[in-house]
Amino acid sequence: MTAIFTYHLVEAAGGRAAAYQRGGNGPAVVLLHESPRSSGAVMPLAERLARRYTVFAIDTPGFGLSDALPVTRPSADDFAFALAQTLDAIGIARAPVYGTHTGAVIAIAYGLKFPERTSALVLDGFPVFTPQEQEESLASYLTPFAVDWEGTHLAWLTSRVKDQFTVFPWYRRGQSARLPWPLASVTLINQVIVDLMSAGNSYRDAYASAFRFVAHEPAARVTVPTAIMARSDDLLFPHLERLTTLGPMVTVHRLGPDRGAWAAAIGDYFATADASVAPAVVTVPRVPTALSLQAVRCIIHVGDNSIGLRIWGNSTLPALLLLPPIPGAAIGVDAEARILSDTHRVFAVDLPGIGVSSPAAGIEAIAALLQVLASALQIDVAKVVAMGESCSIGVALAQLMPAAEVTLVDPIPDDTALRTQLVREMADVAPRLDGRHLHAAWHQLRDRSLWRPWIQRDPDHAIDMGTDPAPDILQDVLTEWLRGGAASRQLLASALAEPLQHRLTALGQRARIIALDGHPWREPSRALAETCKAKFVSRAGRMPWEPLA
Repeated sequence: MTAIFTYHLVEAAGGRAAAYQRGGNGPAVVLLHESPRSSGAVMPLAERLARRYTVFAIDTPGFGLSDALPVTRPSADDFAFALAQTLDAIGIARAPVYGTHTGAVIAIAYGLKFPERTSALVLDGFPVFTPQEQEESLASYLTPFAVDWEGTHLAWLTSRVKDQFTVFPWYRRGQSARLPWPLASVTLINQVIVDLMSAGNSYRDAYASAFRFVAHEPAARVTVPTAIMARSDDLLFPHLERLTTLGPMVTVHRLGPDRGAWAAAIGDYFATADASVAPAVVTVPRVPTALSLQAVRCIIHVGDNSIGLRIWGNSTLPALLLLPPIPGAAIGVDAEARILSDTHRVFAVDLPGIGVSSPAAGIEAIAALLQVLASALQIDVAKVVAMGESCSIGVALAQLMPAAEVTLVDPIPDDTALRTQLVREMADVAPRLDGRHLHAAWHQLRDRSLWRPWIQRDPDHAIDMGTDPAPDILQDVLTEWLRGGAASRQLLASALAEPLQHRLTALGQRARIIALDGHPWREPSRALAETCKAKFVSRAGRMPWEPLA
């Protein structure tokens, strides 16, 4: 039976968000991934080890959901100290640590700095670079990652990741650099792309620290039981031959390509280390301080489901749930949430199927999940604000919260043909080897910022957004959309499956509709408000929040 892993966020020293995935039962073990990945990269190993251990797969700072280090040119020691802070926040005082590639560098740096907290080390694919390789890699390997409105960065990203699985190093495209195995699956390539998108330009920091790391002296000096190993199909397998000076606590293990035997060898080595009881799950969510001017990201677990949030504002203010448009993400409505946080404590939600939020099918199930979320947060929701495609969800949720008011911002008209077309033409984010899914999704997000609905690209449906939206915001939303995968289409289908009128009528004066002045949807929204006895507000600009004060 495959173990269930759940994503968690804790607050490390200094307020830094630190993310990890947890699963399994037994003593605690810690896994560190390679660059430019996230903890998802070590899940195949984690799932095997979870039969014997409680596995904590950590997102290195700057990767996955973990904040980057506030350090210019961080070293392996900086990442080691950050790991100690993360484990403090989780509650792990001592455990064996596994690291692969960049993670192996961080692991040995951690073992050297904190031997009393490290019961054993497994360094899998331990990089031992020559001075020439270090110089070349630092100069050529770490191409800056820059997002642009045209989306050309997505073409670069697709080629960059495919090349990484074709040649080593990725920028050498001659036959002599070809790797001796087939191209990775499109699923794995897409996972690496999403991880790199999530890291952004921060991907260079951990990589660079590994390229600058000089391996010989640490391998001779480490004082905890250490296994340095590699499979024969690891591109760093030849680096085992470069280890000429090893400390008395170090052993070298050359393994074949079989994944089962590899995982068993790691599990068996961990079994020789001191066992540490796994700490309880950290259940207290990260929350903003009264003076916070930034969002605090957190993950709440509701039964077997996870919901991602961005929380803004003072805890003394009335609570407001903010539901982004679909496909969208909480991070994409930061500008709106920031304004709302002057008068409310804002909980912006990654809807089910977006980001790390678990999928849910059907508007009733989605609304019920959000109601349970509010209970888990121990908040009395004063207002629900739903935008665009999420308006039906907002109304269904308000029906479950008799004391809450609901505001619908630019709801999709009750036009069955239009709603069906929006679901049908939603970009298919199923991975494609040529990256077409990335470009399709990118252009849908671009077009949505220019026209409403995005499929009607004409002057009548243009919206005044001032200057074009910042590409970084579109990139953040795209990353969370892709992280959720194909579940986003089911989310949209559920949200648009039924008209607003019936549910909205039952709410009456508890409901408000805000529509864009001069847009063709203004009149259908006004008529809907009149029919349902709801309040109606017409807005002239992008930000519709003044009526909510």
